[in-house]
Amino acid sequence: MGERGIEVPVDEHHADQWYVCAEVRLPDAVEHHPFLMVFPTNPKTRGGLMSPVGDGTFYVSLSGKSADVVPRTFDEMQLYARTLEDSCIADRLEGAVALGVPLYSNAAGVVPLVEVLHDKGMPMGLSLIHI
Repeated sequence: MGERGIEVPVDEHHADQWYVCAEVRLPDAVEHHPFLMVFPTNPKTRGGLMSPVGDGTFYVSLSGKSADVVPRTFDEMQLYARTLEDSCIADRLEGAVALGVPLYSNAAGVVPLVEVLHDKGMPMGLSLIHI
């Protein structure tokens, strides 16, 4: 639009939020609740959710702000879950096994591969379609 002489106002806001997710299998002895969620209350910043995939498998997602250290391993996710305002997610993760490597992103959707591509000069949109 700028090429046509139309001024486009830019309102840019950077979200200061990150997320880390992992698929986990719970031990058979753990009670399987259908869905768990912990919202942070102001001024706290840490939250989490746990949703069933099926057959004892769940997705676990934790969130925080830049001042919070991002958990990069499943062990770190379990420790981080203990810092949430409610222990329900941390309690369910006792004895759980991660079925893959935790993936993290910020609010813009930057995952590690995209971050590397973008840092090497690839435009963000092009980086995102390569994952």
